[in-house]
Amino acid sequence: MTGPEALKAAYIVTWVVLLGYLGTLLGRFRKVREEMKDLKRNP
Repeated sequence: MTGPEALKAAYIVTWVVLLGYLGTLLGRFRKVREEMKDLKRNP
């Protein structure tokens, strides 16, 4: 692998990891928000 190819691969991997992390955070946030709504409805 040459330098530019390795740099491109690292760039792609970085974005994939970042998007996966953001997706995980959003999923957890939605779950917490739903649980909060549930608690407000059923005291």
